[in-house]
Amino acid sequence: HDGTTYGQGLAESARDAYTELGGNVTAFEAITPGETDYSAVLTSISANPPGAIFFGGYAPEAAALANGLSIAGLSDVKFISDDGTYGSTYIDLGGDNAEGTYATSAGVPSGSSAKDAFDARYLETYGTEAGVLSGFTWFGYDASAVLAAAVKEVAIEGADGTLYIPRAALVAAVRATADFPGITGTITCNEVGECNATGPAVFEVTDGAFVPYE
Repeated sequence: HDGTTYGQGLAESARDAYTELGGNVTAFEAITPGETDYSAVLTSISANPPGAIFFGGYAPEAAALANGLSIAGLSDVKFISDDGTYGSTYIDLGGDNAEGTYATSAGVPSGSSAKDAFDARYLETYGTEAGVLSGFTWFGYDASAVLAAAVKEVAIEGADGTLYIPRAALVAAVRATADFPGITGTITCNEVGECNATGPAVFEVTDGAFVPYE
């Protein structure tokens, strides 16, 4: 991982989930963001070669790691990363070394009348298909809808017409959201505010592009 709250947090989640499934984690390492050569950490990992490496972080560092796998004798190891890696930057920097690697990101929600209506309205408004400019189009809409519903629940109107939104009450309302009908599915949040209805989708770099992994 890259040592950031984002990257390290994802690496810890991947480590813990894999361990709970019975997997053996052979190493858990941090890198320094911004460097282009991570041969030292890859060489350390190669002393006890894993079947796969998960990297929590962003595209430049992920590409540098992918570029160093073969040099460290890890060319047969599956390389997996996150939505901070997903995108053309990683592929451009990794080139041929990005082929056959994986990243997670938001997927396309299942078809529904609500999604069809949203897609039609989006195309009419912006002149492009939903999901083209960002894979988070539908998820961003649902996040806003959940937040708006929570605001309506806890907002207080003052005598002068000012609208007050108590922060603690808003947080509690979001985390208590249950069975909320969204474009991405039926949304129920947990105690830390995780509200994703579908979970991440996995993509593989094939012929220079990320494609859904089946």
